[in-house]
Amino acid sequence: MIAGFTPADGRIADGNRAQLWGHGRSLVVAGCDPALPLLAAPVAATRSGWTVAWWPCSNHDALRLLDQGLVHAAAVHLPVGSGGEGRSGRSLARIGFASWREGVLLSRSGRSKRPRTLAGLLERKLRWVNREVGSEARRLLDRELSRLGFPSGELDGYSSHAQGHLQVASAIASGIAEAGIATEPAALLYGLDFLPLSDEDCVLHVARARLDAPELRLLLAALGGPTLGHELASLPGYDPAILGQEL
Repeated sequence: MIAGFTPADGRIADGNRAQLWGHGRSLVVAGCDPALPLLAAPVAATRSGWTVAWWPCSNHDALRLLDQGLVHAAAVHLPVGSGGEGRSGRSLARIGFASWREGVLLSRSGRSKRPRTLAGLLERKLRWVNREVGSEARRLLDRELSRLGFPSGELDGYSSHAQGHLQVASAIASGIAEAGIATEPAALLYGLDFLPLSDEDCVLHVARARLDAPELRLLLAALGGPTLGHELASLPGYDPAILGQEL
């Protein structure tokens, strides 16, 4: 992550379209997977003048931005076999990015006495950090709370809004919170304990009618080339087996 200000790649024009400018043409990808910036290297290697701009946001917002024509691709992660949130078919193509596990991240303090189930953790009255509304991590927590019959209002920290997986991990590692829902790679990066809850696929959604556009041809080439696969495989917790596959 960059700790500072960076130049704008463009502006919102006419309320619903993105006008891009600056050092080149930007391929804009929205989503919350922190590995998405790895697309930059294979795109830059083409020397086409295109760069990659990452728009970090939830599943819901990524698809909304794609529908509004503000981004070229929306990265959405959902449980394996869930059918892609009903967004596949004629209008959108779905291209695999990576798979990983999502679950509860926990600080390592007091681990010898910690329960090994979510139900047991809820009984401990831990301080949680939650993701924003519209994120799959928040939906996963809601599904698990409903399954266990645990009122969300009784969860300390339920109303908090971390904006990404690494932000959840950072809050726990720094002691701001004791538990939260995020990906296993985020837990491994910050040296946190991890209780798996769901196997998930991260899939890029693009407009099928624009697959022949130059920027999407570059994106598909990056997804199908060897560089990105090697980069993803080197990240602990990432499985690039679905990379470049139309799902």
